[in-house]
Amino acid sequence: MPGDVAQLSACEAVYETLPGWTASTRGVTVFDQLPAEARRYIAKLEETSGVPAAIISTGSERDHTIVRNRELIG
Repeated sequence: MPGDVAQLSACEAVYETLPGWTASTRGVTVFDQLPAEARRYIAKLEETSGVPAAIISTGSERDHTIVRNRELIG
């Protein structure tokens, strides 16, 4: 992300549309139990950012979390 406002104003957003999902993911704690579309969405975020998704929140409760790689979070 550019820190300079002039440089930032010259940027152009790139929008991508991905298939959504209708099944609830609330409280899921195992990555493979997410809908296929949700897994593909996370893979796209990882590909775009170049960073693996170590923790995925699936709800408002503390235990509504998927921890994919404990080594990445310390």
